[in-house]
Amino acid sequence: ANTESFLLRLSERAAPFAGSIRVEIFFDGPRRTMTRVFPPVSIRFPLDGSADDAILGSVRALRAGGRGAVVVTGDGGLAGDVREEGAKVISLSEFESRLIENRV
Repeated sequence: ANTESFLLRLSERAAPFAGSIRVEIFFDGPRRTMTRVFPPVSIRFPLDGSADDAILGSVRALRAGGRGAVVVTGDGGLAGDVREEGAKVISLSEFESRLIENRV
């Protein structure tokens, strides 16, 4: 229930930015039914490997295409890895504040 309410809240807060940002949420484990989210939010389940591997792959693809990437995480190991790939890292609370204050 906590995950569901978080996804709904995030989807609502991010909706005004559809078309200008993309929010991908990665989960470990097998694909499962989740609450419905709306653009710009999407939910990803890696086909193989971990969510961290998928996040790194997404960052690499964005950077290879000349685009920036911001990863929202509290995982220090993942944060270090994505910084090495050229992404910016922010906390969940900072991300939510930015959405509320229209600073994305």
